[in-house]
Amino acid sequence: MYAEGLGAESQVCGGGSYSLSELFGGERIESCGFGIGFDRVMEVCTLEPPSRTRVVVVSAGAYDYAIKIAKLLREQPNNLSIELDVMGRKLREQLERANTIGAKYAIIVGERERTSETVTLRDMESGEQRILSIHELVDFVRRLS
Repeated sequence: MYAEGLGAESQVCGGGSYSLSELFGGERIESCGFGIGFDRVMEVCTLEPPSRTRVVVVSAGAYDYAIKIAKLLREQPNNLSIELDVMGRKLREQLERANTIGAKYAIIVGERERTSETVTLRDMESGEQRILSIHELVDFVRRLS
């Protein structure tokens, strides 16, 4: 079974008939089985209302700062779905994922942003980027509600 929106790894589950006991020194016994990728099922299942604006916090080496920004955004009264990569993906892969899931904005943070206490806000539709202070970011997400 395959699902849309998962990129190259779109298979959610699979199965078939097998004769694996011979591989381990046993006699030939026909069997069948299946497997389900729980992580992929969770990617496909949307637990939030689709009307929420998706925002992805993208970390370019400043993961602690990314966590701080995600936490700050989640504390704001808004209609946002805030996602933070926990798999240690590279910057390009995080941005590709943001695009795949239909995120409206990506908030990019790295060492430069941490040092200056700013973020880079990227509009995923237009590709436009701008640097915002944390205060400006909070004001921006409050206006999205």
